[in-house]
Amino acid sequence: MKAKKVLGLVMVITIIMSLVIQSYADENKVFIINSQLKEISSFEKGFDEWNNANLELVSFVYNYDSNSIYGELYHLKNDSNYLGYIILSSDNKILEFSKGNDPYSRFFKGDVESYDTAKLLYSNGMPAILKDHNLIQLSINGRIVSNSELELMSQPHQQSGNCIVGAISNLIWHNDINGFPNLVSSGMSFVELEDEIDNIINGHGGYSNNNIPITIIDYTSIHSNYSVNPENNWYPNFSDVKNETDNGYACLLGFAPGSPYSDTVGHMTVCIDTIVTGTANYVKLLDGWKDYPVYKAWGSYNDFYCKVRFNE
Repeated sequence: MKAKKVLGLVMVITIIMSLVIQSYADENKVFIINSQLKEISSFEKGFDEWNNANLELVSFVYNYDSNSIYGELYHLKNDSNYLGYIILSSDNKILEFSKGNDPYSRFFKGDVESYDTAKLLYSNGMPAILKDHNLIQLSINGRIVSNSELELMSQPHQQSGNCIVGAISNLIWHNDINGFPNLVSSGMSFVELEDEIDNIINGHGGYSNNNIPITIIDYTSIHSNYSVNPENNWYPNFSDVKNETDNGYACLLGFAPGSPYSDTVGHMTVCIDTIVTGTANYVKLLDGWKDYPVYKAWGSYNDFYCKVRFNE
């Protein structure tokens, strides 16, 4: 049975509340998690309310082998109001967090009690579900909790097909609303943008990282007078990506194969910011599987990035 209990992060001021916390929570873990949440809120705007939230342990998450525990999934709540989620590693480091629904919720249609009917998996920064001996991929999962929770100039879109196409489209859309107008033609929908990117990349040989630069160059030359010279880089350091976002440039960021999805196929996202805390380094992503920003801990699974700087 997976445990379900509430870990209080608020200061306990009565003897009764103190007894409840001691009965159901590992006080050391509460302190560790709370410290990391305070670090996050000090580096990233919009998370102050997490400092006064309660942590609900929803489920353990497992390695891809489904036998060993990888960490834990928590929901953050203020009274009965849902604030977001975190995924905590077995060594008590926050691996992923967001204000949106947790990545498993779409499969269970928001019914947290149903999480007990399957094993939640997490590997290489990617979630999956093992149910009735079937491995279930979680693509296009989650939804926006509230439009007001998204930053004004961040408009993530869910991909409708291939992740490289979705990531390039999100990158172009992001630059269009952040200083390079008319990259996206007036009235063009995100799906129409994806269709055009899909046609271009397939004209150059298909869905491959090697075809990303020429696809971006071709699209840009068709729709604008901007110049761009994308650069593919393999096995980047966190500092490489941080340098891009610190200078105001979004970049494509890849996640290596080896997740529950495939031994040979990875995943492509757009990194729009980085956060450095005393505990971990995080990347803030436009992930085609979600329509809200998601934060993931940097890891060795980040095996690729494409440097994309548009110029007048």
